[in-house]
Amino acid sequence: MREKIIAQKISAKYSQLSSKSIDELASILERKQINKHKLVLREKETLSSLYYVDQGLLRMFCLKKGHDMTDNFISEDNICVDVSGFLKKVPTGLMIETLEASVLYEIPYLSLMDLAEYNSELSSLYRIIIERALMESYQKWDVFRFATAKERYVRFMKDFPSIVIRVPLLYIASYLAMSPETLSRVRGAIFSSNK
Repeated sequence: MREKIIAQKISAKYSQLSSKSIDELASILERKQINKHKLVLREKETLSSLYYVDQGLLRMFCLKKGHDMTDNFISEDNICVDVSGFLKKVPTGLMIETLEASVLYEIPYLSLMDLAEYNSELSSLYRIIIERALMESYQKWDVFRFATAKERYVRFMKDFPSIVIRVPLLYIASYLAMSPETLSRVRGAIFSSNK
């Protein structure tokens, strides 16, 4: 059963779970197969699930003053969550789309909370997932506040080596808070200095 394998992967990455807790987590996972460039979450919808990416690539983004702003990329073996919208249970400004044909395992919030009420391991797992997502978001913006465009791109290549070759440069530029032209200049300078 693939759900049990996914639950084991989540356990290995986030918080070691007992066999019983792995089975309980597996019981609420819902497999979703989604084509490329489809929205998993639309603007003004409320995120009611976490998504484990088994295959494929997701992009979290928003539209601000007509500009498409990439907030995050989520690749295989990671969990996608808009922490702010998820915790507040309010409609989000973020959207989630598949950049590749993807297989996701949905972890419905209400089902997870029902299990977490009597299972401390799953309660801890939920807390760790949310804490990691918050820390990753904080670390990104902390780096971006002080880094040059070149430093941001070099860090991106280090943190997301596979994503650099999987997504359009336009999305990478918006993630790095720079124009596509600036990103092209930065890449050109890096590649010419490496020759």
